[in-house]
Amino acid sequence: MEPSAQYKGLPQRPGLEYPRRVLLRAAVQIIGAAAITRVAVAADTPAPNFPTRPVRLIVNFPAGSGTADAVARALGEYFTRKWGQPVTVDNVPGSTGVVGASAAYRAPPDGYTLLVTPAGALTVAQHLQTLDYDPDRFVPITMLETSPIVLVASPHLSVNNIAELIAYARAHSGQLRVANHGIGSSSHLAAQWFASLAQIQIFNVPFRGSVAGLRALGDGRVDVFFDNLGSSLQPIRNGEVKALAVASAKPEPLLANVPTIAENLPGFATLSWVALVAPPDTSPSLVQWLSEQFAQALREPQIEKTLADLACEPGGWTPQATAAFIRKESERWKSVIREAKISVQ
Repeated sequence: MEPSAQYKGLPQRPGLEYPRRVLLRAAVQIIGAAAITRVAVAADTPAPNFPTRPVRLIVNFPAGSGTADAVARALGEYFTRKWGQPVTVDNVPGSTGVVGASAAYRAPPDGYTLLVTPAGALTVAQHLQTLDYDPDRFVPITMLETSPIVLVASPHLSVNNIAELIAYARAHSGQLRVANHGIGSSSHLAAQWFASLAQIQIFNVPFRGSVAGLRALGDGRVDVFFDNLGSSLQPIRNGEVKALAVASAKPEPLLANVPTIAENLPGFATLSWVALVAPPDTSPSLVQWLSEQFAQALREPQIEKTLADLACEPGGWTPQATAAFIRKESERWKSVIREAKISVQ
């Protein structure tokens, strides 16, 4: 498999106007191989008798640790008001999202427990370890957001571009300290893939979320970090960390003059995303209704502002489009893991 055949255009939802920033970002970021389209929100889907009690959104990373938590909390507040029932965020971290995913997997398939998760627990973990759940049996509801990944460096590291970083890593084999969101996370996979293509040896340092990793980067306790742009943008602007390159296939408009990694390592392109999924056997009619509800929420001004502040693009995809994307991501990472000989050790 050629991992570079990707990221050509976000699914569009006919009938909705997107800001120019969204359209520019959409053109540079997302898997083209999926060839999936947005479908207009169906206003005539029958509303179920839901919810009649509190709804639980499991986020499989710590509170305040990144975009999944921030987006879940914004949506929880919105739906608490709209539905007239508490919609609470329950952070269940551990094993790079596996613990929270396992908890959601075993919840009753009634819509009252949903999982808000980045890529790892659905598309990576099963290729690295034995799980007590089957990621393929989760029922995709929608994509909540997608965002670029940026390679940031400590201000204490004397490199300013990818070529210099590779040269440094080769001169200090195994000593380049690379932060990640945990073994098996998208940041860990991106780092290992980068190391494989660049033919360098790195030293992985896992953290429980972006905040801790960026703090260590600023302090000089680690050297580089593949992080989502939403978490890294303000530290970059503040001069706390250095942006070396973006992992998108094309340059990122929010980071003027920052090159792509692919300019030095052809074929390298990846992104960060957060999906909403339900436990196995959740009814298709309820899933469709929830998908439409969340798609509408992602167009609300306060939710759009939250996403924009995090440098994220709103999702709102259909269940079918989300499922197709997740399947292709899983196959892509499976191939990368095999070719780069990545393990949890």
